[in-house]
Amino acid sequence: MPYKNKDEEKAYYACWYESNRERKIAQANEYEKVNRERVNRTARARNARNREKCFNHYGRECACCGETELLFLTFDHINGGGRRHSLKVGYIPRWLVSQGFPDGFQVLCMNCNLGRSINGGVCPHQEKDNA
Repeated sequence: MPYKNKDEEKAYYACWYESNRERKIAQANEYEKVNRERVNRTARARNARNREKCFNHYGRECACCGETELLFLTFDHINGGGRRHSLKVGYIPRWLVSQGFPDGFQVLCMNCNLGRSINGGVCPHQEKDNA
């Protein structure tokens, strides 16, 4: 169907999806059941690509202690609130990529990230260094 503009096309497909929503959800669920391994493999690869893009942007080293082992590193909300945010948006690296790598995030190792969480936003390394 040729459309004169993208808005008409978008409106048509939105209406079509709404009237076929249940059927499309059932189809997707059935596909995932039958192709579980493939779906999981694809998701893992996509997540790894997103994580790699985030490391390329935010750095490959803990901002606090300098740890460089990628398996130990995670993305931290500088101003806190990471738990609430991840519950809202899902997988953080995917969200960071989709939002164009916004400010307010840093790379921390899991120890420093958890230490900040438990210690009121201050990593125990920093607290020890300032004492």
